[in-house]
Amino acid sequence: MALTWVKGVKEIWQEGDMLVSLSGQTIKQGLRKRAPLENVLVSSLKVEIVLLKGIFQETTAQNERKMHPTLYWLGILTIIGLFARFEVAITQVANNWVGQLLFIFILLVEIIAVLAWTASAG
Repeated sequence: MALTWVKGVKEIWQEGDMLVSLSGQTIKQGLRKRAPLENVLVSSLKVEIVLLKGIFQETTAQNERKMHPTLYWLGILTIIGLFARFEVAITQVANNWVGQLLFIFILLVEIIAVLAWTASAG
């Protein structure tokens, strides 16, 4: 995405144009590496850039560590599937009040596990 943006700027760039960037802003470079936007712009465009400081607010670390949606849903479905096996076994074996209490307990543990997985996913 950033390279497309740099390419677009190169295509419309005219002599005398001024490029302004926010200090502290980063873009992806490679698979997981991030680089300061101003460095990428200077090295790619070979022009001076006016940096505005104190405007850009960095994203929180929590936003940076978000889990891929496929992995998130795979984890949720795994938790539900594993607990479903316990719940089916409980309903087949114990039909009295103890079985119902055990079923409710397992259901609460399942809900807590899903909430914990969601919290850890970011």
